[in-house]
Amino acid sequence: MDFSRNDDVSMPRAKPLAVFRTPASDPLSRALACTGAGTQHVLTRIEDRRLGCHAAVLVDSGAGWLATEAGGRLRIEAPSLFFLFPGERHGYGPDPGSSWHEHWLLFEGRLIEDLSASGFLDRRRPAIALSDAAPFSARFRRIRGELAELHPSYAAAAAALLHELIVACGRATERPAAGIGSSPEEIAAAI
Repeated sequence: MDFSRNDDVSMPRAKPLAVFRTPASDPLSRALACTGAGTQHVLTRIEDRRLGCHAAVLVDSGAGWLATEAGGRLRIEAPSLFFLFPGERHGYGPDPGSSWHEHWLLFEGRLIEDLSASGFLDRRRPAIALSDAAPFSARFRRIRGELAELHPSYAAAAAALLHELIVACGRATERPAAGIGSSPEEIAAAI
């Protein structure tokens, strides 16, 4: 479909709701590859499902639950993000009679094992409560945008953004380091 105007000025194309890509065989794609991204308004629950790859799901409005073999049954309230792991039986969705809005990603690669060993991805703690969905929603949209592009570097750009997203999730769960405050009372108490 051609969205151009008669005066040779292009009109913007609509962004797709979901994009799927087959990972390339180059070393970078074998290390970390985003193979799908989408957004949707969810009315029903998914139950007793297993994926062949990793997934990240950002719930930016609504509430419901997530159940995984390793993590158990967890309450999900927006804004929240959760990870799904390959081969693990899971279910999730909005509360009965309600809905939620989500962004999702599918990904795979050798780097995921290292991210898991470093504590960034943990089957036992798959959900992260967020204070603000906006920066995470923006990352999901950027990844989906890269996957929709036809330029040769889309895979590298999507992988870099995915890595950034996973690190941002890890930082969202970090506790502030204990340290000396800046007020005279805090400094005196530390001494």
